[in-house]
Amino acid sequence: MVVTSPEHAHQACAVVRDALAAAGLQINEGKTQAWFKNPAVTLHPALSNLRTRQLKVLGAHVAWLDREESQAPVHGPVDHNKVLQQAKALVKRVSDLRGAGLTFRSSFLVLQTYTNSCVNHLQRANYEDGSWVKELEDTMQRALGQLLEVNGHSEADLTQLQKDLASLRTRDGGLAYGGLPERSGTAYLASWALCLKQVAGELGVLSLAAFQAKCPDISAKMQMAESATLLLGANKGRALDWHQALRIPLSKKQGVWSKEIAKKKRDTLLSSLNEEDAADLRTNGGPGAGAFLMPPVSGDEAVKVIPDSHLCVLLRDRLLMRVCPAGACCKHRRPDGRLCGAPLDARGKHARMCKIQGLVEERHD
Repeated sequence: MVVTSPEHAHQACAVVRDALAAAGLQINEGKTQAWFKNPAVTLHPALSNLRTRQLKVLGAHVAWLDREESQAPVHGPVDHNKVLQQAKALVKRVSDLRGAGLTFRSSFLVLQTYTNSCVNHLQRANYEDGSWVKELEDTMQRALGQLLEVNGHSEADLTQLQKDLASLRTRDGGLAYGGLPERSGTAYLASWALCLKQVAGELGVLSLAAFQAKCPDISAKMQMAESATLLLGANKGRALDWHQALRIPLSKKQGVWSKEIAKKKRDTLLSSLNEEDAADLRTNGGPGAGAFLMPPVSGDEAVKVIPDSHLCVLLRDRLLMRVCPAGACCKHRRPDGRLCGAPLDARGKHARMCKIQGLVEERHD
């Protein structure tokens, strides 16, 4: 990428062309573009055929560099219709494959991976706070509800509580699924925390005030993103130190701020739940709490794969959903063959504590 002023664009192109020619190469005009933020800027006639109204740059590390969905627009709106269409196409494809025999585990992991990564590069490039982000979140959460269908009953319309629980990290008792609107601010701000020093150097500015004066539009977006992110719980609600970022690149900030937001969200959820549901949420969390989603080590015959029906129950349990159908009774058998027969509650408490056929003595904290 070559950055220059409009009046020098033609000369810059000539310099690049001559440098490539000296090495026996030439400009690929099919992939070369000329773009200016201000569409009213007059471009040299020799470059008019290269002009584009929207410039996109690679936004993710991929082996194939020409994929349209892996690129992010510079100072421009995302084609949210295309993003939503791709998400809906994926959901349908997973549903079709599920009907053709794709396992529950694989279906969930595909949806989870896509949800967690499909627009991260777009959110890093620009502050994406439009309604399309929530629409994308709703699309993927609806897909999760459909996947968690039990006995022909779909949970396509998850409650807000269930969506919040799903978005928690597995170690916090959730499914690490979704939470896209909350990432818009952290992703955008973290990218600036990493590159602000270098950008300021290219601009020749030495202070934060000078950067803000030089880039008022970007600075306004950063302030909007910071206000929203602090409100969610990042940096304990304190203003971010951009003076430090101007001195040294700050890496891995998205992860740090996301953990702080996740902690506040979990604490808020715990305070809103009744004692029993709060205990379940705590029980579902902890170090290694997401290990049940990982496939067994290849060749280790001692490790058994969790059946799809059991895995579905585990995921529903993490969202505090009904895990036992209405009217069901306990099927634990006594040594003489008689069934326990006790009515099962919606959350499966009896099944966990039933002492018939041994194994369980009592639950503990």
